[in-house]
Amino acid sequence: MKKHIVLAATLAMVLAACAGEEPLLTVPTAPATTAAAVDSTAAPATTAGSEPGSAGPVGLFASSLVETKTCPALLERIQAEALEEVGPYGLGGGGGPMIMEGDAMFSVDESSDGGAIASLAPAAPRAPQAGEDFSTTNIQEAGVDEPDIVKTDGRRILAVGNGRLWYVDATGEKPELRSSLFLPQGWVRELFMSGDTVMLLLSGAGLVSGSGDNYYDGMVALIDISDPGRMAITESLQVSGSYVSARLVGERATAVFTYYSPPLPGFVYPASDSEESLDRAEEINRQAVRESTLADWVPSYRYERGGTVEEGLFIDCAASYVPQNFSGRALASVLTADVTGSLDPGAVTTVMSGADNIYASSDSLYVTTQRWVDWWGIPEDARRREAENYTTDIHKFDIAGPDGARYAASGTVDGFLLNQFSLSEHQGYLRAASTNQPSWFGEEGKSESRVDVLAQEGGRLNLVGSVGGLGKGEQIFAVRFLGEIGYVVTFRQTDPLYTIDLSDPTAPRTAGELKILGFSSYLHPIGDGVL
Repeated sequence: MKKHIVLAATLAMVLAACAGEEPLLTVPTAPATTAAAVDSTAAPATTAGSEPGSAGPVGLFASSLVETKTCPALLERIQAEALEEVGPYGLGGGGGPMIMEGDAMFSVDESSDGGAIASLAPAAPRAPQAGEDFSTTNIQEAGVDEPDIVKTDGRRILAVGNGRLWYVDATGEKPELRSSLFLPQGWVRELFMSGDTVMLLLSGAGLVSGSGDNYYDGMVALIDISDPGRMAITESLQVSGSYVSARLVGERATAVFTYYSPPLPGFVYPASDSEESLDRAEEINRQAVRESTLADWVPSYRYERGGTVEEGLFIDCAASYVPQNFSGRALASVLTADVTGSLDPGAVTTVMSGADNIYASSDSLYVTTQRWVDWWGIPEDARRREAENYTTDIHKFDIAGPDGARYAASGTVDGFLLNQFSLSEHQGYLRAASTNQPSWFGEEGKSESRVDVLAQEGGRLNLVGSVGGLGKGEQIFAVRFLGEIGYVVTFRQTDPLYTIDLSDPTAPRTAGELKILGFSSYLHPIGDGVL
């Protein structure tokens, strides 16, 4: 009961402090010096460790990714795919900043009651125990922390609210607000906490570099909280891509960003729908693709530490992978960083794929993306055929090695995944719960759900077991995997709760079913045999 009172009081203090109070702390801006430009054509000295480049199908339908190894090879692959798709209106039906008209083209403070951490140590001889003396973030997998807006170690509570990081001393009889720190703007702010360091993960930053040439949306920052009266951002890494999610195992964080390249500078629109105008616009756009550089297609970064600034391309070409079958130009960047260490813009692995859901075990990170289809660029009959083969690609990264996240394998499952809880790794097998068609697509009553089991074989996640026919005509609304048992809730009018026996990964089976009116959107274990 006491810990609930402390947390409630903490939130009350934060809310009260948010109302009309002058900032207690500001982040000083040191004079910045820009490092030398990164050579976007030079290949890094190292290459990724695994061998994922074998040809052929993965899982059910997808192909594995191919390692590009060098920047010129990566650019060549991107340009080749773009030339297959580019037309008079640019790529994917989108144009650029130019409009062709005839022969001409037109551009469209610090707190006074600071103190050392030692003065905040609890009087009790033993340290507070997570889950026993204080609550922690609700996580999916034991030992895999997830970012949250509040973090605590039992002595200190760090919370994000109203654009600030708030520091609350929880060692006394009553929680005491010690200070706050203004944070960069953004619509998503989440935290990890380890020792005297907080890692801030942010999206929607809308930050522009000093030169004004680059726009940064995502950010990772390290904040020193050793002195509550002098909290400060010690270093930050801004990325021209959106922050998706992150996981923390021990002191190593893995953060995922996604990036969609803007239209190329040389793209044009046709002046009319005449064949001559369309042909001319397409040729100009094709030439823009041929003349493009890697910087036109990949994200950039801005790294600031100790008053110095470094800018470059947020990619390691030796740790970059593209699909054998083109699936869109989105890039998913997986950054590895030690919370108690320092940020490294080069510790990134990139796959040419979107990033819809993130799931992680203690050893592996999985990034999922819906299979890319140009729905409006294909005929009606082709759209129907594609809908019948709606799939989700799954990319696995090894996060247990000393070199950070490294791409390991790819696979595909039928249909789409609801969220991160649709995935679970157990004893080397990946389980995935999916529905073959979303509720807004396809004929009513045709949908059904399934649980697939995949195993890594080389660079592939191959299907080894499956159980289907769950909730015919319905959609998955909640999933939870607990050891060798999976629980799946589907819904349209009633709420079937299916129990899936996964003790034999190669022969999963439906072990039970319970129908309840209404639906559940979240499942949680609360004891042995109780859900």
